[in-house]
Amino acid sequence: MTHETLDQIQLAQHKLIAKKLQENPEAILALARRNLQRYIGRRRSAPATSLWREWLALLEQNSIDRIVAVMTAKTEKAAELRQASPFAGALSAEEIARTVQREKERARTRC
Repeated sequence: MTHETLDQIQLAQHKLIAKKLQENPEAILALARRNLQRYIGRRRSAPATSLWREWLALLEQNSIDRIVAVMTAKTEKAAELRQASPFAGALSAEEIARTVQREKERARTRC
């Protein structure tokens, strides 16, 4: 699987998470904050720590619409943030599998 395909998978998954965030902001934000506290607390020197801190600031200082815009943007910065996503647990195993399969199929048709 190429890096581009992985980016497309992460984008597709974050679009699903964004929908859930808009439907139930309290639950999804609470999940992300718990994950970030756990990630940052356990791995202070991890390479992703600065990205997790950026996520924390984004979640604390912005509206749901702004958070959704950032997490679904097609920019290098947004792709970098998605690689250190705090939304583990927001999608079901089935939703994850579906997005992986769909994006792999799209990648094959692009070639």
